Amino acid sequence: MIASAVYGFVAAILVLVITFMVIILTSRFEKAGYGIMYGSLFIKMVTLSAFTLAVKPYLGDAIIYAAIVLISIMFSNVYLIIKIKQ
Repeated sequence: MIASAVYGFVAAILVLVITFMVIILTSRFEKAGYGIMYGSLFIKMVTLSAFTLAVKPYLGDAIIYAAIVLISIMFSNVYLIIKIKQ
C-alpha cells in the first residue's frame, strides 16, 4: 500500500513538472494557449501510461495509485486553464 502511494506521488510530480513546463511555453506563445493545453494533456497521458506500465508489477494497491494520479491530472488541468485565462 505504501509503495503504491509513493509511486502515485512520483507520477503526480511528473504531471506537475509537465504542467509547469507548459505554463512557461504558454507565456511565450500566447496565441496557441489551448492547443498547447491539449497537447500537454496528450504528453501527460503518454508519460503516465509509460510510467504505469513500468511500475505495474510493484503496485500493491492500484486504487490508491489511480486515485492519486487522477487527482493530479484534474488539478494540473484546472490550474493550467486558470493560468491560460489570465
